[in-house]
Formats: sequence, structure tokens, C-alpha cells
Amino acid sequence: CPAPPRRPYSPPDTAPRDPEAEEDAAMAAFEEASGIKFRHFGLLRQAFTHPSVYHAVVAPGLGTGWHPSARVPLGHGAVAGGVDPRLHNQRLEWLGDALLNLAACDFALHYFPESHEEPVTLLRTALVNNAVLIGAAVRCGMHRCVRHKDALFEEEGSRTRGKMLADAFEAFLGALYLDRQPLGLGLAAVKAFTAATLFEEETDATVDERRWMDPKARLQHCLNEFSALTGARLSKTFELLEEFGPAHERMYVVGCYINGALVASARGLSITDAQMGAALRALESLHLAPEEPEEPEEGEV
Repeated sequence: CPAPPRRPYSPPDTAPRDPEAEEDAAMAAFEEASGIKFRHFGLLRQAFTHPSVYHAVVAPGLGTGWHPSARVPLGHGAVAGGVDPRLHNQRLEWLGDALLNLAACDFALHYFPESHEEPVTLLRTALVNNAVLIGAAVRCGMHRCVRHKDALFEEEGSRTRGKMLADAFEAFLGALYLDRQPLGLGLAAVKAFTAATLFEEETDATVDERRWMDPKARLQHCLNEFSALTGARLSKTFELLEEFGPAHERMYVVGCYINGALVASARGLSITDAQMGAALRALESLHLAPEEPEEPEEGEV
């Protein structure tokens, strides 16, 4: 049975650039600075639009809150505030996440041409974590383009701001792919952009400073080496000890145990972050942590 023919992707936002709109002007400046001119500007606008925009919009006859696109047959600028509630960047972020991982796999494979799977996997993971994406988004100027209705975005270092920037970076990759796909250049454009703005910027420092092994992976590697040398079996586990704070800024405290004994604990804005902190403190307590780099990382938010 032959597969049905694929139709080219049709951007839901067909509105052209509006030189009078401040938001569009910021995105046009981003295009100029990056050297990437979008064929469909609506894709770029969608990539930088956070869902909070729609929760704040009041659509005639629908009230506030989220509304599925199929049930809101309104054109661009047809509702309060000049915002069309059909669009958001989460679909593009979903696509961009897959593209980013593919591009990172390709880059890591070429960076370690003779290595087995483990170091290639660790490098890929290190290159696509949220902290790295946030730094890349800021260096590119994406933080000036994000459309949102969340006051927490304006707070430097907030969890909400960081997640919005990381999502925007991935959504941009999805938009870039779709914009270049009809020309047969979608994946090539994504690989070129990620190499120039992310991988080439981060990889050497990541490897030199051993950031390609996150604290959990580094701790496991050290325990495996100790077990191989001594014959003593060592295993690590993590346990959630405490959680507190409001829902949007929840704080978690996690303990790191080796063979059932508590070695270190740390807190973070997610369980994963707290686990990483606890693993790092365990490495420090065992005198296995690498030396700190002389200069702070660029792109901190």
C-alpha cells in the first residue's frame, strides 16, 4: 500500500512582518544579527511565543484561558491586545528537541571518531542540557524576542526565565527546519546553526573541564574504577529528603548515598538539579571533584 503523499507544512501564522510592531522589530533585528532571514516570518514569531500569551488573552465569546486552535477561527490581531490565541511554540519546541538531539549526536560522533558509545553519549548530553541552551539563547539575543505574559521571565536567574529561553531555543530550531524544509535544507540549516552557536562554542571547554561528564556520571565512573581496582562493590542511590516552597518555585532536597550511607545532600529547583548537586558534593567529600575553571562560564542568566 503506497504511503499517502506528504503535504508541505503550512505555517498557521501567515501575517507578514510588521515594522511598526515592537516585537516584530526585535525579531527582525535577530534575523539581521544571525544572518538568517525567514521565508515565513510567522514561524519565527511562533517560535518565540510562549503559551502564557494565550492564557492572558480574552477572545470574544470565549473568555480567558487556553483555547484549542480549531475552535478559535480568528485571524492575526483580531483579539484583545493584537494577539492571535491560536499560536504557541510548544509544537515547534517538541520538533526542535528531536532535531537538537540528532544534531548533537552527529557532532559528538565526529568529535570522538574512534570512541565507543559512552563518551559520545555523555558529550551529547552535556551539549544539550538546559544551562547550555540558556547561555546559547542569550548569546544569540533570543531573550529580547520572547513574547510572554509572565512577570517571572523578567527576573534574572529565575527558573521560569531559564525554561522559557531553553524552550525558545529548541522552538527556533523547529521553525528553522520547517522554513528551510521545502528547499531541502532543513536539517542542514539546523546543523549549521547549532554548530556555530552551541557546539563549537561549548565543546572544547566541556571536554577540557570534564563537564562532558555530569556529576552523577562522574561519581558513577569513579565508583566503577574503585570497584575494579579493589574488588569492593560500591553503589550510589539518591533519596528525596525534603521539598518546600510555592508550586512555581518548588525546592527539593536530595541525599546521595553510597552503599546505604548518606555522603552528601543538596537542594535544587528540580529533583534532577538536586541530585546533580548532591553528587557533586559527594565527589568533593571524597576529594574526586575536578578543579574549578579560572573564569566563569559565559551566558549565565
